[in-house]
Amino acid sequence: MPLNFGEPMLLLLLLIVPIAVLLYRAHQHKKKKAALKFSSLGIIKQASAKKTFLRMHLPFILMAATATLTIIGLADPRIPLLTEKEGVNAVLVIDDSGQQP
Repeated sequence: MPLNFGEPMLLLLLLIVPIAVLLYRAHQHKKKKAALKFSSLGIIKQASAKKTFLRMHLPFILMAATATLTIIGLADPRIPLLTEKEGVNAVLVIDDSGQQP
């Protein structure tokens, strides 16, 4: 099934995600370089050994995934129907939240 987008130009915003990844990696590299300026590397190794890779980078990974999915959602993805039906949909809604039993 082909996938169409109602606003395909919004998909250009997806370029933000790889740029953010590059900036994040540069920031992490700079942070690691600055940590090596301490006089005692043993303290740094102990502090960094406690954090696992996933735990350390999970907030950024979740933000990047959220941004990607939000941009795709804003682009209005559509799967066209094979057959279009004419007609009217009718919905009956009854609100009984204000009534006492």
